[in-house]
Amino acid sequence: MEAAFLSAALPEPVILLKQQLEPYSVGHQMLLARHGNRFVVGDIEQDPPSLEDLYMGVFVCCQTYEAASAALLSPNFDTTVANWVRQCGAFDRITLSVEFQRYIRDGSAYPGFRALQRKGQAPARTPGAPWLAILLCFLMNQLHMSLTAALNCPYGLANWLYCTHQENEGRLRIASEDDLSEEESIRAKMAELGMMPWRVGED
Repeated sequence: MEAAFLSAALPEPVILLKQQLEPYSVGHQMLLARHGNRFVVGDIEQDPPSLEDLYMGVFVCCQTYEAASAALLSPNFDTTVANWVRQCGAFDRITLSVEFQRYIRDGSAYPGFRALQRKGQAPARTPGAPWLAILLCFLMNQLHMSLTAALNCPYGLANWLYCTHQENEGRLRIASEDDLSEEESIRAKMAELGMMPWRVGED
């Protein structure tokens, strides 16, 4: 689990379209979602991202939240992106889309966990606030980050820190290496017997 945490905290550098991307941050997730980028909004298999989604995503993620936000609001945004795209040269769209999707997936990672419920305690209700609002509130209120620092915090690191705090508070338990090994053994044995894991809601 330490390796997974370190990957979230200190992600490997990613270069796409001749740009070194910043670590995928909370702010990047907000900007892409706000502008309907299909790498983060909707069903990527049913409604694949367009070339414009790819350009916009890379353009946003190679900058800090503040710089990307300002660029998106600029009246010269379309011209800026068009000039930048011309400098990118030829590339394989499918390969690049897969690499950008992997960058987002790896940058959004969080640990496996299970919720804990104390004896006599009512089940936790589903929060009304969206996840990004909860995460920003946690980073600023609990970790005393500024809004700027919270928005530029790697998204995966923010997820890990939140889950670790919840574990320290006794609200959940992060899966250990032993837990994961046991689960893998169970799944392997089930596959050996021709069985499939059962999910809640399935008949």
